[in-house]
Amino acid sequence: MRTIAEVFIDKETGEEKELPKEKLDLRQIKALAGRGWTHKRIAEKYGTTEQVISNMISRDNIKKQKAAEEPPKKRGRPKGSRNKQKLAEESALANWENSPMSPMMREDKAELNRAAGWFVGQCWMLGKTVDHNSIESMQNALEKYVMLCTQSGMPMLVKTCHLALGLNTTTVSAWRNGKSRSNDPRYKEFVQVMDAVVAAGIEAAGAAGSLDRVLTIWFEKAHFGLFEQQGLVVENADPLGERKSAEEVAAKYADVDLPD
Repeated sequence: MRTIAEVFIDKETGEEKELPKEKLDLRQIKALAGRGWTHKRIAEKYGTTEQVISNMISRDNIKKQKAAEEPPKKRGRPKGSRNKQKLAEESALANWENSPMSPMMREDKAELNRAAGWFVGQCWMLGKTVDHNSIESMQNALEKYVMLCTQSGMPMLVKTCHLALGLNTTTVSAWRNGKSRSNDPRYKEFVQVMDAVVAAGIEAAGAAGSLDRVLTIWFEKAHFGLFEQQGLVVENADPLGERKSAEEVAAKYADVDLPD
């Protein structure tokens, strides 16, 4: 049987209507149970069955009991939740450890590798500004390249010089041999100056000890035609003895009487 509290009279229609049932709230249900309300009474309040209320309270009690039996979780970031990119980088470094490239991946060389990468990038950007139809533009870029090497502490090298001037080996070789731009000798002269500057920079770095001397010699041989004398050169003696001129021979036998 319904109580008066469970119904109300609609003033507009005069009809008797039920009050809307409350939404099930576990905290409120447990609070009412703690105040001595029976499951049946709570179920009537919320418009549900006694079994539903019993199940809700039982599940909550079981959950709390399991939580009490488990060891407390450590605070902080859970294991394995670091940034994926960082994990990928660490994995890549680990894979290099036993490879032939591992010396280049050592932590003590990381700064040198970053510096080399920055230097190459600066040369690349400088090369994009060069006008190859203007000798003045290339001369200006060559001067900037020398200054960049000086300020950064990087050695002058053939490939980075070409990169800073926006050139490639094929073009430089064609200018050097007169196969291209032969109608303008300034291009061949520019390449000769560029070669001289880079070769001097390599020799200076080798002499100062900042560039490995074996590598310095290799650069000289590979790019600038340096070669080593193979053994001692001995001039073969003339089997006829020392050669004399015709005048010297005539003077030597001037007093000798020869038969007719």
